Formats: sequence, structure tokens, C-alpha cells
Amino acid sequence: MAPVLRILGVAAAYLTSLATAETYASAELSARQAPDFTPPQLLQVVFNASELFGWQLAGRAIKTQDIADLCNNTQAVGHGKWAPIGLSPLYIAEPSCELGSARLPDPQVIHSGAVVSNTNIFITQILNVFNQSNMIDDLTYICKNIQGNRLTPFGINTDHFLDVICGAGRARVPHPANNTSCQLSQAQLSDFKTTISNIFAYELATSSATADQAADLCKSAPRYAQRLTAQGLDAGVVQKVLCSVKQPLSNNEASAAISKYSTSAFIQTIVGASDVKGWTTWLCKNLDVQHLNAVALNGTVVLQQICAPDAGRAGRCV
Repeated sequence: MAPVLRILGVAAAYLTSLATAETYASAELSARQAPDFTPPQLLQVVFNASELFGWQLAGRAIKTQDIADLCNNTQAVGHGKWAPIGLSPLYIAEPSCELGSARLPDPQVIHSGAVVSNTNIFITQILNVFNQSNMIDDLTYICKNIQGNRLTPFGINTDHFLDVICGAGRARVPHPANNTSCQLSQAQLSDFKTTISNIFAYELATSSATADQAADLCKSAPRYAQRLTAQGLDAGVVQKVLCSVKQPLSNNEASAAISKYSTSAFIQTIVGASDVKGWTTWLCKNLDVQHLNAVALNGTVVLQQICAPDAGRAGRCV
């Protein structure tokens, strides 16, 4: 079994036990008392990824009852399939419980919530994917060379990201100094949209416990298209994935697909985040495969792509 799937398996075992918790308070207490073999950085990624998925599900809702069900019956909505792949039903439910079911949420509210969760995922990753013995120097380099206005299109709150990373590296840099006139290309933006749409689609597809449920997800996809588009997902990509799943996905199949696209999202974000000369070369030398694996990324794939001779091409202006 690939290292990243073993790591997700650890999270899944832990989250399956959490799935029966009766209240958020007990879940949060259990999280603080997590077993020693569950890396805290992995739990941070898992909880924020689950919350991100929860925001997207809430944004997909076309009836207020959908919001109520997500809050009160998350396990039933997901047919018990989310915890076994390392997603937390409690954190998936949290956005819907926060929103309430009086009316459907505004897409901007969904976007804002999703950005918070996505930013927290990326912060946790950046704080943990380098060799910890040289962490302060690494974070200082990131702070000085990452470009804030290139992070925003990847769903990152630039100010919060820089506050945390620059603070941890003890090299706070004025935000304007981190900006660049070199904008992301339409191809980069399109590729990233496709990637995050695939993540959401496979997380949603995982909820099917029978072939009939899988067929229902495919059949109903057009009804949700407008709500998905409004939150920045590609409804066509989501429908394509849902309609390709004819039978329930196994835990390994679901985890492998989500890991594949989550790893791609990280690569696209970190490569696209700067057009500084030597950026990808520095990343290649300093990213650590085991630390990448520990935050549910495929470290081998990350390094293969970032260390490729043309890896920095996406960040360059022409």
C-alpha cells in the first residue's frame, strides 16, 4: 500500500471512532486526546479538508432540508462512507450547522467559508512539508519569495497565510513586496478549477453505498449544476466523475482518487505561487518526501513533478 494511503488509513481508523460522537464538544475533546500514532498535522489537514467539503456540500444544496440533513444526519447523507476514507462527518456537518436551514446560503458566504478552510489546509502543509531541522530558514525563504497576489486565485487568504508563515519564519515582509505583475495564465486557472472539482466529485461519489445510489448521483447532477458553478467549481467535471462511477467506490479507490487530485492541487498552488527565478529549484531541494506524505500528499509525485526540468515554466511570464 502506498505511504499516503497508509497515512489516510490511520486517519480513517481514528475518524471512524469519532463518527459516533454525539456532540461537537465531545468530538473536539476526542481530537485533543487523539492517539499518539495520529500525527497532529494530519488531523489538521483532515479536519479542514472535511470542513471545506462541508462548505461545498452546503453550497450545492437546492433545498433548505438539504442543509438540515447535512447538519443533523451527516452519517446518513454519506451512508457511513466518509469516515472510512479519512473524512470527518462532524467537520463536514459543521458549516451547515453554522449556517442554519432557514434559507439557502449565499454563494459568497460559501466561498468565504471555503477560503478559510482551504487556507488552513495550505498553511498546515507549508508548515510541515520541509525538513523540520531547517524550518525557520525554509519559512523565511517562503515568506520573502512567495507572491501574495498569485495565491488568491488558488482560494488562499493571502493576508492570513503570510501572517502565519512570515511570523513562523521570523521574517515578516510588507505585503506589497510579495506581489508581482506576473499573473497566472488562464490555463493554470482552468487546470486548478478542474482539479478541485475532481476532489469534490470523488468525495461526493464516495457517499454511494449501492449502484442505485451512484446512479441517482449521476441523474441528479444537472439539478445542482448552477449551485456548483456559483461557488467556483466546474459542474461539468463533477457530473462526468459522478456518472463514471457505476458501483460504490472501495475505500482504497476513493482515497487514491482524492489523494491524486489533492496532491495535484498542492503542486499547482505551490508552483504557481511565485515567478521568482529559481523557485521550483529551491522547492525541489528542500521539500521532504516523508513530511509531504505525513500531510496526506503523495510526496513522490510532488517531487517528481516539481523537480522536472520544465517545472518552473508555469510560473514564468512571457
